[in-house]
Order: sequence, then C-alpha cells, then structure tokens
Amino acid sequence: FLGQQNLAGKVLPEQIVIEGIGEVESFDITTASITEVDSSAAFRKPPLQLSNVSFNNAVSPELEIKQAKSGHIFVKPKINGEDVGWFLFDSGAGSSMLSQQLIDKFKLIRVAKTITGGIGGSIGFSDVYQGARLTLGPLTISNLNYKAYNTERSMASRVLGEPVVGVLGWDVLTRSVVMVDMLKAKMSIFNPDEFRIPAANRERLYLHWKVPYVMARFSPNHEGIFMLDTGAGNHGIFFPNFTVETLGLLEGNEGKQSNIQGAGGWVPIIKGTIDWFEIAGHKTLNVPVIFSIGEDHEADIFSTGFLGGAVVTPFKVFFDYRRNEVGFIKR
Repeated sequence: FLGQQNLAGKVLPEQIVIEGIGEVESFDITTASITEVDSSAAFRKPPLQLSNVSFNNAVSPELEIKQAKSGHIFVKPKINGEDVGWFLFDSGAGSSMLSQQLIDKFKLIRVAKTITGGIGGSIGFSDVYQGARLTLGPLTISNLNYKAYNTERSMASRVLGEPVVGVLGWDVLTRSVVMVDMLKAKMSIFNPDEFRIPAANRERLYLHWKVPYVMARFSPNHEGIFMLDTGAGNHGIFFPNFTVETLGLLEGNEGKQSNIQGAGGWVPIIKGTIDWFEIAGHKTLNVPVIFSIGEDHEADIFSTGFLGGAVVTPFKVFFDYRRNEVGFIKR
C-alpha cells in the first residue's frame, strides 16, 4: 500500500501494488464507496461472470486467418468496429495486447501496470489499458483490457513478414470454445452455451497461470503435464531446464548448442529428438525437441514442457476453458 488519501470518509491508500504471484500489478485508487457485504457469501465461489460477452449467430464461426511458414496463426479482429491489422493468436498468452499506436488512436484509459515476459525472462513493465471493444468472428468482448504491445520488438511481425499489431489468447479462449487446426490452417469460434466437444474426444484441461495444460506420456516411460502453445508454431516439444536436469533428458542428446528467442529474450538450447510422444492416445515417433540448458525463466515445477504444432497437427484441437476440457479429433 503506497500513500494515503481520504475517500468515502476512510483513510485509503493511493496505490496498491501486488507482488509475488508471477506478475506485479499496480492499481491507482481514485474513487471509493461503502456498501453492505453479505458475510455468509463472502467466501462463496462467485458465478462465472461474462457480462461483457456476446455472440452473433448470423456470423460464421470460421475465422479469416493467415498462417506463417513457421506455423504461427494470425487472426484479424475488429477494434471498436475497425479493421486494424493482424494479431498473433497464442494460447500461451495470458493477456491481450495492442500496439501503442492503436491504444493512442482509440484513446484507451490506463488502469494498471503489469510485468511482461516469458521464455527468456522479463522485459519489464507494461501499462494496461481499457476501453476498446474487440470483435472476432461471432464473438464480441466489450471494454477489454490490453497490455501495450511493443511492435518494434515483435518477433511475430518478422515471422509473418508484415506488421502485427497485437496478441490474443486467454481473453478469447476463456469466453468461447475455440477450434484450431494447425495443419489445415483453420480456426473457428463457438458459443460455449451452444457447443460442446464430443464426449468421445474430451480430455481434461488444466488452467494454470492463464494458459492451458494437458497430460501426456513420452519415452522412455515418463508422464507429465504440458502446455498447449499455439504460439510455438511448428516446433515440437520445449523442455525447460528444470525438466531437462531433473529427468536427465540430455543423455544421448548431446547435440550442438544454439539459441532461440522467447517472449523475454534469448535462451541457450540444444536440439534433439525423443523416440515417441503420446497425447490423447495418439503416439508420434521421433519427435523434434528443444532442450533448454540455461536460465529460461519459465521452469515451472508444476509442468513438464510446452507443446508446439509438430505434436498436435494430427488433430483438430478444441479448447473449452469454461468446462476445463480440451478435444483432440483426428482427421
């Protein structure tokens, strides 16, 4: 709590900063009011609140997309009703992002500050803005929050070969059912009230740090929980350094050292393969693997690694965050 001010007859802080949860959030306190609280319901799980979401059933669920040679998928939403350009669709993105130029154009209001980064570490703080309406196919989200997106550092623009003005992930996925077909370059969005993944194709989906995880098996006899990362493009499996060292995965894979660029910077890695990888009962042989051998800043002890397109291309993948389900439908 930083500073003091008198609001609604109470001494309140001027700013609240929350640290130690994987992010750092900063909020300015500008107004306050006193209301009666039902103490019996104070610790009851609140209902799912999606009041800022609507679906237009007259619009096709299939989206206009562009897929780069790297396998990355890009979508073209409307912001406040305007076509503004391409956005990277990244299931590994816990926040929506928008270029500073568009934030200024639409006069969005700064409401918070948060740390930004990923594999490779943190790239510092980003302001969070509110006030723009996003429409993607039949889905509309009003008053969505956006982090400022640094287009000058955008690896996505280099991959696509033209400007990329934002990133979409969690905010779209948590409000809809999304189908991604990375082999056929297709993507569709469905109303979760009207669409359910077929029962025969459902698997348990785990949501952690605003990104999706699934259980999988891999050689010689390991099992673990992996993030489904459409932002990894055509890559196979990324094993963070924690997993590499814990399971001794470099034994027999002492290849040439290289580097890859993540959201937070460059990471030293070794490329190799594993004999097999199994997900949803489907086994892929000789899977390409990236072994992190440095400080990748994403070595989450609750997960084993990240999955890219090389592992999921045999399937149409359906994400249903509301029901904690993921669907793998073979062609």
